[in-house]
Amino acid sequence: MKLNEALKFPVNWNYKIITLASHQNTENDICDVLEKNGITSKPNAGNKSKAGKYVTYNVKVTFNSKEEMDKISSELSALACVKVLL
Repeated sequence: MKLNEALKFPVNWNYKIITLASHQNTENDICDVLEKNGITSKPNAGNKSKAGKYVTYNVKVTFNSKEEMDKISSELSALACVKVLL
C-alpha cells in the first residue's frame, strides 16, 4: 500500500523527533524549518534518554498534501541535530 493511498489529506500528523542533547539550538532549528514552511506549531520537549545523550521533541502538524509532508520531513531529517524522525 502506498502512503498516499493510506492517508487522506489533509491529515493531522504528530512528529516525534529524536535529537542530540548536546546540540545547542535544536528547538530553534526545528522552529525555523516549520516557520519557513508556514507551520505555526511549536515543538514541545519530551523525554531525555537515560544517559542524557538524546532528547525528544513532539510537534503536531496538519499536512494538506503528500508533497508538503515529504518536503518538511526531508528538511527536518537534514538538520544536524536530528537523529531519528518518526
